[in-house]
Amino acid sequence: MTNEDGDILDEYFERGGLAEQEGRPHDAIAEWKAGLAIDPTSADLHYNVGVTYANVGEAARAIPYLREAMRLRVDFYEPRYVLATILYEQWRQTNIKEHCHELEALCRDALSLNPADQTQEVYLLQCLSMAEWKLGDRNSAVDTIRKSIAIDPDNVWSYDTLWWMLLRLGRRRESWDVFRKMVRLSTFSGSDTERGMNRTSNIFLGCVALGGAGLSFWLWRKGRR
Repeated sequence: MTNEDGDILDEYFERGGLAEQEGRPHDAIAEWKAGLAIDPTSADLHYNVGVTYANVGEAARAIPYLREAMRLRVDFYEPRYVLATILYEQWRQTNIKEHCHELEALCRDALSLNPADQTQEVYLLQCLSMAEWKLGDRNSAVDTIRKSIAIDPDNVWSYDTLWWMLLRLGRRRESWDVFRKMVRLSTFSGSDTERGMNRTSNIFLGCVALGGAGLSFWLWRKGRR
């Protein structure tokens, strides 16, 4: 690539970034794709295109660009995280077991790069635990979700996952202890968590599963106020 090509490439980077800041994601994508025509080995450009497609809900288009960014730079954390979020949502919607194999490997790969963002690290551990559970490695799934709680002890979603896993494993007393912690953290507002779960409904169902019918009724009324 010549110096002139490098200058043109910088312009595509800048114009794409400006378009994104101005709320024109598809214009940004067009600029970065033009840059890729000059330098198809740019991991940053592939990532920019992929993450922008993901942000506008075009996951199918995002995936090949994210994969290429990962291939071009083996220690590139960001495309691994974004791709993990996409694969997790695909698994939730389809429940196809094959997605779990790739999700598990991708989460481990991303975590090995030591993400600096604590929230992202917790999310990766949550995704990994669900993949491990689906693949039958249930004790590892419990250990993994406990790691997420150690990092963020106020994350209701992690507690919600852990009490359910423990209950399924027949560890009823442990499940109840975790469940009570989740109840204390919950607001009983009836609002959905960021994963789309209705917290009040989960607590109500949890009480039924653990045998607390009276408490279930109280929590149900609390959630309706």
